[in-house]
Amino acid sequence: MNMHENPMGRDALQAASGIQPFERLAAADQDGLAEWRKTLALAVAD
Repeated sequence: MNMHENPMGRDALQAASGIQPFERLAAADQDGLAEWRKTLALAVAD
């Protein structure tokens, strides 16, 4: 993933970080999101 490498991608990632949930997620969904959160955080940190 290289979204973080250009201004449009950084803007999209920043906008997505502000999305608020409107329904409860199942435990499996929460686990999946936790994995993506770690992956995206590492990608942005590079």
